[in-house]
Amino acid sequence: MFLKSFRQYANAYPTPPLRIPQRISLFLLAFLPLFTISQILIFMQPAIYRSEASVLTSESAQVDQAPAEADPQQTGIQAQVLLGQDILEKTAARLSERSAPTDVADLHKMLGATPVADSNLIKLHAEGYDPGKLQVILNAWIETYRQLREDYIRQVTAQSTATLDGELDRVGLLLSAKRRELDQFRLTHNILSQDSSDNQAHARLQGLNASLNNALEEEAKAKAKVGAIRAAIEEGRPVIPNQDSRSLAVLQETAERLRDKLENLRGRYTEHYIDFHPTMKIVKQQLSELDAKISEKEHSGTDFMLQEANTAYVAARRTVADLQKQLAQHKQKAAEYTGQFEKYQAMLQELEGLEKLQQDTKQRLADIEVKQRQTHPQLSVIDWATLPTEPIRPDYWLAAAIALAASVGAGLFAVWLADYLNPNPQLRNLQTITGIRVYPHRPSPNDRRQLLDRRRPPDALGFDPLQAINESPREDGEDRRRDRR
Repeated sequence: MFLKSFRQYANAYPTPPLRIPQRISLFLLAFLPLFTISQILIFMQPAIYRSEASVLTSESAQVDQAPAEADPQQTGIQAQVLLGQDILEKTAARLSERSAPTDVADLHKMLGATPVADSNLIKLHAEGYDPGKLQVILNAWIETYRQLREDYIRQVTAQSTATLDGELDRVGLLLSAKRRELDQFRLTHNILSQDSSDNQAHARLQGLNASLNNALEEEAKAKAKVGAIRAAIEEGRPVIPNQDSRSLAVLQETAERLRDKLENLRGRYTEHYIDFHPTMKIVKQQLSELDAKISEKEHSGTDFMLQEANTAYVAARRTVADLQKQLAQHKQKAAEYTGQFEKYQAMLQELEGLEKLQQDTKQRLADIEVKQRQTHPQLSVIDWATLPTEPIRPDYWLAAAIALAASVGAGLFAVWLADYLNPNPQLRNLQTITGIRVYPHRPSPNDRRQLLDRRRPPDALGFDPLQAINESPREDGEDRRRDRR
C-alpha cells in the first residue's frame, strides 16, 4: 500500500531517473556492508569437531554357539542408560582425575548415543571445539560405563548368591522333615510301596472287583446260553454236545445212504415186494433203527445241554452273590485304606515338589553368573574413539557463498526498488506545423523543470520552444481552415 501511494506521488511529481554511476553506488552501498558483516560473522564461528565410537550391548557368541539375536528394545534401554545422570557424573569425576575437567551439563550437550536398527550396536559420539578433548571424553565415558556394569553385575551376583544359599538351606530343612513324616505315615498304615497294587488292602480290593466283574460276565454268558438252548428247543432244533456231534454225524450219514438205497428199491419194486423180500426188508429195518437212534441221541443231547447250561448259570449266580457279599464286607476297610493311600500320594507329591525346588535352586545357583549376564548385557567396544581431524560444521565456504549471493541479491533489490519508486516520465510526441512528429531528446534536470513549470514567464523576448510546441497544433489548424475557404 505504501509503495503504491509513493509511486502515485512519484508519477505526479516525477524526479530525474538514476544514471548508471548512481545505480552502481546504490548497489555497493547495499552490498558491501551486508557482505562484510556476514563474512565476519561466518569466519568468526568456531569449528565443531565430532569423535565417534561403536559398542555392542551383548556378549560375543562363542565358537560353538549361535550368534545372539538382535534386541532393539534392550539396545534402546542401554542407550538411555548411557546418557543417565549417574554415568555422566562418574565420567566427569574420571575426567577430573585425568586433568580434563568437564561439567556434567557440558557432557549432556556434547555426548550422544544412537542405537543401530535391527542390531545390538550403539553408535556413540561427542561433539565440541577441542578435538583432543573429545577423544578423551568419549573413551572415558565408555570406560565408566563398563566399570559401572561390572560393579553392578558383581553386586547383583553376590546378592543373588546369598539369597539362593538361604533358600537352599530352608528347602533342605523342609525336605528332611517331609521325608521323616512320610516314612512314619507309611509304617503306621502298612503301606508297602508307592504302587497301590503292591499293598494288601488295595490288592484285595482290586482282586475282589476284578473277580466280581468276571463273575458277572460269566453269569451273563450262562444266562444267554440257557436262553439260546430253550429257543432252539421251542423251534424244534436239536442241541448236541460237542463230544456227541461226531457220532451223530456218522449215524446221520449212514441213515442217509440207507434212505437213498431204499428210494432206489422203491423205484424198481413195490412196497409189498420189498416187505416180503428178505434182503430188501433188512434195509428198511436198518433205516428205522438208525432213525430211532438219531432221535434218541438228539433228545438226550438236548437235555444234557440244557441241564449243563442251567447248572453253569446257577453256579455263576452263586459266585456273583458270594463276591458281592465279600466286597460289601471289605468295603469299609478298602475305603479307609483308599483315603490313607491318597493322603500318602499327596505327601509324595509334596516331597517331589520340594525335591524339584531344591534341584532348581541348585541349578540357579550354578548358572547365576550366566543369567546375570543375559539379564544385564555387557558392553563390548567395537571401535574406540579416535582423534577427529576435520570439523563437521560450519562449512565456511558454503556459508560464505550463500552470504555472497544474499548480499548481491540485496544490492540488486535496492537498485530495483529505487527504479520502482522513481519511474521515468512519459514523453509526449510533438507535432510541428508540417505535421511531422518530432520527439525531443531526454532533457536535463534543469530543462525538465523549465518545461514542466508552464506558469513561469519567459526570461526574455524571443522564441519560446515550449510555447511553440503548445501553439503549433492550434496555428496549423487555423491555416488549414483558411486554405479551405
